[in-house]
Amino acid sequence: MLDKNSENILKIINDIAPEGFKIFNCDDFLNCEVEKGISDLAEKNYVNLKYSGEGEYLLSLTASGKQYFKIKQEECTSKGCLLRKVALFSFLGAFFAGVAVQLLLLLLGINNG
Repeated sequence: MLDKNSENILKIINDIAPEGFKIFNCDDFLNCEVEKGISDLAEKNYVNLKYSGEGEYLLSLTASGKQYFKIKQEECTSKGCLLRKVALFSFLGAFFAGVAVQLLLLLLGINNG
C-alpha cells in the first residue's frame, strides 16, 4: 500500500495521463510532497520516471500503477466499504421507519406525548 501523499500523486497522474508519458510540474500536484511521492512511486514501480529537473517530471504509469486503483476498489467492496454501506442503509432504514410511524400516528390522531 501507498502512503496518502503517494496515492494522491498517483491519482493525479492517472487522471491526467492514463496512457503514455506526460510532462508534469510541481503545480500539477497541489498540496503534495512531490519529490518524495514521485521517488516512492518510481521505486515501487507504479510510474516510469524518465526525467526530473527544475520542478518538472516526465512520467507515465506502469501496469502496476494502472491497476492500483482497480485493486483498491475491489478490496473496498469486499471489506470495510461493504460494512459502511450496511451501516448507512441500516441507519437510513431506521430513520425513515420512525418518520413513517410518526406520520401514521399523526394521521390517525393518536397523541403520543
